[in-house]
Amino acid sequence: VLRKQGEVIRRYTPHNVWKAVGARAAKGKYELPDAAFSGAFLFMDVKGFTSYAERHSPGAVVAELNKIMGPSADAIHACGGDVDKFVGDCIFAAFRKPEDAVEAGRLILSHVARLAAAGGPFTVRVGINAGRAIRANVGSGDRREYTYIGDAVNLAQRLEANAAPGAMLVSASVHARVKRDWPRAERRKL
Repeated sequence: VLRKQGEVIRRYTPHNVWKAVGARAAKGKYELPDAAFSGAFLFMDVKGFTSYAERHSPGAVVAELNKIMGPSADAIHACGGDVDKFVGDCIFAAFRKPEDAVEAGRLILSHVARLAAAGGPFTVRVGINAGRAIRANVGSGDRREYTYIGDAVNLAQRLEANAAPGAMLVSASVHARVKRDWPRAERRKL
Protein backbone atom coordinates (compact mmCIF):
# COMPACT_ATOMS: atom_id res chain seq x y z
CA VAL A 1 0.00 0.00 0.00
CA LEU A 2 2.80 2.45 0.84
CA ARG A 3 4.44 1.93 -2.56
CA LYS A 4 1.14 2.59 -4.35
CA GLN A 5 0.55 5.63 -2.16
CA GLY A 6 4.03 6.90 -3.05
CA GLU A 7 3.31 6.43 -6.77
CA VAL A 8 0.10 8.44 -6.47
CA ILE A 9 1.78 11.24 -4.49
CA ARG A 10 4.63 11.34 -7.05
CA ARG A 11 2.12 12.14 -9.83
CA TYR A 12 0.99 15.18 -7.89
CA THR A 13 4.46 16.48 -7.07
CA PRO A 14 6.95 18.38 -9.25
CA HIS A 15 9.73 16.04 -10.40
CA ASN A 16 12.56 18.02 -8.84
CA VAL A 17 10.72 18.30 -5.50
CA TRP A 18 10.12 14.53 -5.45
CA LYS A 19 13.83 13.87 -6.06
CA ALA A 20 14.91 16.38 -3.41
CA VAL A 21 12.51 14.96 -0.83
CA GLY A 22 13.79 11.44 -1.49
CA ALA A 23 17.44 12.47 -1.20
CA ARG A 24 16.85 14.43 2.01
CA ALA A 25 14.66 11.74 3.59
CA ALA A 26 17.41 9.18 2.93
CA LYS A 27 19.65 11.39 5.11
CA GLY A 28 17.03 11.66 7.86
CA LYS A 29 16.07 15.24 6.92
CA TYR A 30 12.36 15.86 6.44
CA GLU A 31 12.22 19.50 5.40
CA LEU A 32 13.32 21.11 2.15
CA PRO A 33 15.46 24.19 2.76
CA ASP A 34 14.58 27.58 1.34
CA ALA A 35 17.11 28.39 -1.37
CA ALA A 36 17.97 30.91 -4.07
CA PHE A 37 17.33 29.83 -7.68
CA SER A 38 18.48 31.53 -10.86
CA GLY A 39 16.74 30.41 -13.99
CA ALA A 40 13.73 31.02 -16.19
CA PHE A 41 10.04 30.90 -15.40
CA LEU A 42 7.27 30.06 -17.86
CA PHE A 43 3.55 30.66 -17.44
CA MET A 44 1.07 29.23 -19.93
CA ASP A 45 -2.64 30.03 -19.78
CA VAL A 46 -5.45 28.49 -21.82
CA LYS A 47 -7.71 31.05 -23.46
CA GLY A 48 -11.38 30.30 -24.11
CA PHE A 49 -11.59 27.89 -21.20
CA THR A 50 -14.29 29.62 -19.15
CA SER A 51 -16.79 30.00 -21.98
CA TYR A 52 -16.14 26.42 -23.13
CA ALA A 53 -16.58 25.10 -19.58
CA GLU A 54 -19.93 26.88 -19.25
CA ARG A 55 -21.30 25.07 -22.34
CA HIS A 56 -19.87 21.55 -21.92
CA SER A 57 -19.91 18.69 -19.42
CA PRO A 58 -17.06 18.41 -16.90
CA GLY A 59 -15.79 15.29 -18.66
CA ALA A 60 -15.64 17.05 -22.04
CA VAL A 61 -13.90 20.06 -20.49
CA VAL A 62 -11.22 17.96 -18.79
CA ALA A 63 -10.66 15.87 -21.94
CA GLU A 64 -10.11 18.99 -24.08
CA LEU A 65 -7.94 20.67 -21.44
CA ASN A 66 -5.73 17.61 -21.08
CA LYS A 67 -5.11 17.58 -24.84
CA ILE A 68 -3.11 20.72 -24.07
CA MET A 69 -1.83 20.08 -20.55
CA GLY A 70 -0.32 16.62 -21.12
CA PRO A 71 1.70 17.51 -24.23
CA SER A 72 2.66 20.87 -22.69
CA ALA A 73 4.05 19.17 -19.59
CA ASP A 74 5.87 16.69 -21.85
CA ALA A 75 7.42 19.59 -23.81
CA ILE A 76 8.50 21.29 -20.57
CA HIS A 77 10.17 18.10 -19.31
CA ALA A 78 11.77 17.38 -22.72
CA CYS A 79 13.32 20.86 -22.64
CA GLY A 80 14.82 20.35 -19.19
CA GLY A 81 12.16 22.18 -17.20
CA ASP A 82 9.83 21.07 -14.46
CA VAL A 83 6.16 21.81 -13.96
CA ASP A 84 5.98 23.54 -10.60
CA LYS A 85 2.21 23.49 -10.63
CA PHE A 86 -0.98 23.36 -12.62
CA VAL A 87 -3.31 26.17 -11.58
CA GLY A 88 -6.67 25.44 -13.18
CA ASP A 89 -6.06 26.07 -16.89
CA CYS A 90 -2.55 27.46 -16.31
CA ILE A 91 0.90 25.89 -16.04
CA PHE A 92 3.79 27.36 -14.06
CA ALA A 93 7.20 25.86 -14.89
CA ALA A 94 10.84 26.54 -14.09
CA PHE A 95 13.97 25.99 -16.17
CA ARG A 96 17.69 26.34 -15.55
CA LYS A 97 18.22 28.15 -18.88
CA PRO A 98 16.03 30.73 -20.63
CA GLU A 99 16.74 29.11 -24.00
CA ASP A 100 15.10 25.91 -22.80
CA ALA A 101 12.03 27.79 -21.58
CA VAL A 102 11.65 29.52 -24.95
CA GLU A 103 11.96 26.20 -26.79
CA ALA A 104 9.29 24.69 -24.54
CA GLY A 105 7.07 27.71 -25.20
CA ARG A 106 7.57 27.29 -28.95
CA LEU A 107 6.66 23.59 -28.76
CA ILE A 108 3.56 24.34 -26.70
CA LEU A 109 2.37 27.05 -29.10
CA SER A 110 2.96 24.79 -32.11
CA HIS A 111 1.03 21.93 -30.52
CA VAL A 112 -1.94 24.12 -29.59
CA ALA A 113 -1.96 25.73 -33.05
CA ARG A 114 -2.26 22.23 -34.58
CA LEU A 115 -5.13 21.42 -32.21
CA ALA A 116 -6.90 24.68 -33.11
CA ALA A 117 -6.42 24.04 -36.85
CA ALA A 118 -8.13 20.67 -36.32
CA GLY A 119 -11.09 22.35 -34.62
CA GLY A 120 -9.84 22.50 -31.02
CA PRO A 121 -11.65 25.08 -28.89
CA PHE A 122 -8.67 26.70 -27.19
CA THR A 123 -5.60 28.80 -27.74
CA VAL A 124 -2.88 29.61 -25.23
CA ARG A 125 -0.59 32.45 -24.36
CA VAL A 126 2.90 32.09 -22.87
CA GLY A 127 5.05 34.44 -20.79
CA ILE A 128 8.70 33.87 -19.90
CA ASN A 129 11.12 35.76 -17.68
CA ALA A 130 14.51 34.90 -16.26
CA GLY A 131 16.12 35.96 -13.04
CA ARG A 132 16.59 35.13 -9.42
CA ALA A 133 13.83 33.78 -7.20
CA ILE A 134 13.54 32.03 -3.87
CA ARG A 135 12.49 28.38 -3.69
CA ALA A 136 10.58 28.38 -0.45
CA ASN A 137 8.18 26.47 1.76
CA VAL A 138 4.96 28.47 1.47
CA GLY A 139 1.83 27.55 3.38
CA SER A 140 1.05 26.18 6.82
CA GLY A 141 2.24 23.32 8.98
CA ASP A 142 -0.47 21.07 7.51
CA ARG A 143 -0.22 21.95 3.80
CA ARG A 144 2.72 23.45 1.99
CA GLU A 145 4.01 24.16 -1.47
CA TYR A 146 7.73 24.18 -2.17
CA THR A 147 7.50 26.83 -4.83
CA TYR A 148 9.27 29.74 -6.46
CA ILE A 149 8.52 33.27 -5.29
CA GLY A 150 9.87 36.69 -6.21
CA ASP A 151 9.85 39.45 -8.79
CA ALA A 152 11.24 37.23 -11.57
CA VAL A 153 8.25 34.90 -11.16
CA ASN A 154 5.75 37.76 -10.92
CA LEU A 155 7.06 39.34 -14.12
CA ALA A 156 6.76 36.03 -16.00
CA GLN A 157 3.10 35.86 -15.01
CA ARG A 158 2.51 39.46 -16.06
CA LEU A 159 4.13 38.77 -19.43
CA GLU A 160 1.78 35.81 -19.93
CA ALA A 161 -1.23 37.98 -19.01
CA ASN A 162 -0.17 40.55 -21.63
CA ALA A 163 0.69 38.11 -24.42
CA ALA A 164 -1.69 37.85 -27.33
CA PRO A 165 -3.59 34.55 -27.64
CA GLY A 166 -1.43 32.15 -29.64
CA ALA A 167 1.73 34.10 -28.83
CA MET A 168 4.67 34.14 -26.44
CA LEU A 169 5.88 37.28 -24.68
CA VAL A 170 9.37 37.17 -23.16
CA SER A 171 11.32 39.72 -21.14
CA ALA A 172 14.18 41.68 -22.68
CA SER A 173 16.71 39.64 -20.68
CA VAL A 174 15.32 36.40 -22.10
CA HIS A 175 15.24 37.79 -25.64
CA ALA A 176 18.89 38.83 -25.30
CA ARG A 177 19.72 35.13 -24.79
CA VAL A 178 17.65 33.88 -27.75
CA LYS A 179 17.70 36.77 -30.25
CA ARG A 180 19.92 34.83 -32.68
CA ASP A 181 17.07 32.32 -33.12
CA TRP A 182 14.30 34.95 -32.94
CA PRO A 183 15.68 37.95 -34.86
CA ARG A 184 12.25 39.18 -35.98
CA ALA A 185 10.67 39.26 -32.55
CA GLU A 186 8.41 42.28 -32.06
CA ARG A 187 9.38 44.60 -29.21
CA ARG A 188 6.61 45.71 -26.83
CA LYS A 189 6.79 48.04 -23.89
CA LEU A 190 4.47 47.32 -20.98
